Parts: sequence; C-alpha cells; structure tokens
Amino acid sequence: MHLSLRQAAKEAGVAKTTLIRALRSGRLSAQKNDLGDWAIDPAELHRVFPLRAQDQGDPGSAPVVLDHDASPSGPPATSLDRERLAALEAQVQALKELIQRLDQDKRDLKEERDRWAAQAERLALAPPRRPWWPWRRSA
Repeated sequence: MHLSLRQAAKEAGVAKTTLIRALRSGRLSAQKNDLGDWAIDPAELHRVFPLRAQDQGDPGSAPVVLDHDASPSGPPATSLDRERLAALEAQVQALKELIQRLDQDKRDLKEERDRWAAQAERLALAPPRRPWWPWRRSA
C-alpha cells in the first residue's frame, strides 16, 4: 500500500513541501500514479524520515530517533544514551582484555605442547636402557 503525499507528510510528521524537496533532490524515491499524484512507499518514507518514539504511541516522551545509523544532524545525545555508550565502551574494553589473555594462554599452551612433544621424541629415539643387574640367576 502506497501513501499519498498528504498521508506521508502526516505519518512522517513533516510538511508536504519538505517531502516534495526530498523527492526533487532524490533523497526520497516515489512514483506517480495514473492521476499524477505521488505514491510513496512507507518503507522508503521511514528510511528517509525515521519513526520517532512519540509516533509509536509513547506520549510524553521526547522525539528520539530509533534509527541505528543516526545522522549527525539528529537529536543531541541524552544522558541515557551517554550512559549506554559508556557501558558499551567498558564492555568492549573488557572483551579486548579477555581476547589478549586468551591469546596469551594459547601461546603458553602451544609452548607447553611443543616441550612435551620434544620430550616424547627424545624418549622415543633414546636407546633402550639395560637393567643394572646384568644377569639374573635362577636357583
């Protein structure tokens, strides 16, 4: 189902002229129907004009863009965003340290494996030992 220019403007929360400018500049793609009116795909509309939290039925919340690749002209980061970012950065740092420890453990295990392999090779190539009693006498 395609939206008319008026429906798209209402759903995106922008003016019709904003949509027309986006169509003319190529930022937003749409087709004209048989009557010459714009037919805008909702997915394309929300690609260019992302849904906002208030549009999703959460009244009283600030209009926060839910698009993951927010543009630099998006809304300023909130304190909650900063806290999440700090927590994620700390988690990334902890994971990097874990990777370094695991790499070191891997190197240590390889060294130990090589030492054991060398010892096994030495023992396999060594001449057999003779017992300290040369002959056993039987009674």
